[in-house]
Amino acid sequence: MSARGGSNVIIASGPPLDYSFKELKNCAEIETEEPRGGGKKKNLEKENAPGELPANAEAEAEADAKPIPGTSAVVAKGGAAQVRVGGAPAKNVVNKVTIAMKLNNNQIETLSYLPQSLDAVMDDPLCNLQWIDLSWNCLTTVEPALTQYTNLKAIYLHGNKIKNLPSVTRLRKLPKLMSLTLNGNPIEACRIYRRFVIGALPNLRKIDHSTITDDELEASYAWYQMHLKRKEIRKEQQDEMAAMLAEG
Repeated sequence: MSARGGSNVIIASGPPLDYSFKELKNCAEIETEEPRGGGKKKNLEKENAPGELPANAEAEAEADAKPIPGTSAVVAKGGAAQVRVGGAPAKNVVNKVTIAMKLNNNQIETLSYLPQSLDAVMDDPLCNLQWIDLSWNCLTTVEPALTQYTNLKAIYLHGNKIKNLPSVTRLRKLPKLMSLTLNGNPIEACRIYRRFVIGALPNLRKIDHSTITDDELEASYAWYQMHLKRKEIRKEQQDEMAAMLAEG
């Protein structure tokens, strides 16, 4: 909470930008589509400086405020009591910030245009984006475009066509990621799927909507470290074999 112009500005999470069930084929279409209720696109509203009140907000608040007899407080519209400071009422202004994006149940095949689209419809997505739903699309890999949003805490990717299990390791660049879904993708059929994902992403607390226990986390992490060592040994052996064949 911050004070600006005699007002207490409270930052709160707003509803997600909802582009689900829009038959989107690529992320570029986000810029021309209207969201399905909930949050509004950045360019649909007049932008204000951080902490700045919308136009006429202070005048409207003054008009709605009524004094409480025998006190220095007033009752604002909605019944909240506010104390006068220096003859003027201190106002609580809630500034709602969009932190979530819903793109589920579309036909998106790639996220290559996602950064440009998020910049067009969200305020500071690099800082604010914490949750994104990309489930039930046509993605075939975990794309690098997601890794620049380092405040992401939850990513839904279930019901896609992801078949490259090692691409999951790209999400190691997201230090705050706690919940991930990948069920319903071809990689789920791999026998090492769950161990690999949990071991590669030790900060996760939920995978496919189920809680990861401490024992499972410890075992999966140990398995993943051994997997990396085995992979390194195989590479060394392949390099040696290639060198021997090259020599003659």
